[in-house]
Amino acid sequence: LLERLGGHLVDTTAAARPASPALARVRDLLHEHMSANIGLDELVDSSGIDRFRLTRLFQREFGTSPHAYLVRLRLRAARRLLAAGHTPARVAAEVGFADQSHLGRWFRRAYRMTPAAYRRMCARMDAHTPD
Repeated sequence: LLERLGGHLVDTTAAARPASPALARVRDLLHEHMSANIGLDELVDSSGIDRFRLTRLFQREFGTSPHAYLVRLRLRAARRLLAAGHTPARVAAEVGFADQSHLGRWFRRAYRMTPAAYRRMCARMDAHTPD
């Protein structure tokens, strides 16, 4: 499990304060409205920076595009909910994916397993954990 998740263990919430308050607003907006359908236009309105410059600055500051950052936030939240025993369909709706198959595509791409397989694996690990 750790090998599969290794590339995704970086906690994006623990990133240092961005150099720009505008980028901090964008990052905070993504965190606060993770499950909403946030578009680049909304991020532009929040930051006051044009879309091309915003994308470049965000990439430089956080190492990824705003959309990829949002997907990572959603995947991290999905892992927590799946580990807690929630169904993939419910998780998809709660974290902002369009549907269960959308969650499944991103989850398989990131972790090379399905959300249901991850949920089962977590349940098995809980069953083997002493109280």
